[in-house]
Amino acid sequence: MTKHTVLLGLSPGEATGTAADVTIEMRGREPLLLQPVKTLFLNPIEPHFSPEEEIAPTIVKLIDNAQHSLDIAAFAFTHPDIANAVIRAHQRGVKVRMVMDMVNEREKNSLAPELIKAGIPLRVRHKRGFQHSKYLIIDQSIVVTGSFNFTTSADERNSENIVVIRNAPNAERQFADDYQLLVAESVIE
Repeated sequence: MTKHTVLLGLSPGEATGTAADVTIEMRGREPLLLQPVKTLFLNPIEPHFSPEEEIAPTIVKLIDNAQHSLDIAAFAFTHPDIANAVIRAHQRGVKVRMVMDMVNEREKNSLAPELIKAGIPLRVRHKRGFQHSKYLIIDQSIVVTGSFNFTTSADERNSENIVVIRNAPNAERQFADDYQLLVAESVIE
């Protein structure tokens, strides 16, 4: 008999499960699992709360791990670490798109001009009412959503939250559909 440690529940760039020690007995060429020491624990929904926890580093890490696409719906966008992560993603070839609220795009602390200078297409919603959605869709497989504005205040002072949703194709599809509506209601800045 041999004891092995197996990492369970992997997603691109990050483990979403735990390691499990298992005892395996070989019956001829077929392995037989005898005794799992830990059971599989997948974490498809991961909540975060500020100001108890700074949320921006979690968002930055997720953006830094993006490989193909990053869709951003933002009300306000003033957090420099998040802006820099978005620019880095764009520079390494990730397809970045952003829809933002018209009023907040023009605020003096908005980092929207930095994104535009970096070549990131920024769309602004001009319809009545605010573009108040706040979410990311990363590589069409991870959704980050919640009350968190992409601002320093949201990270350091406000009571805010995000939920990171992984491996939930139906949720991702619904957010992708909503994002397409936001794109249709907005214009390139």
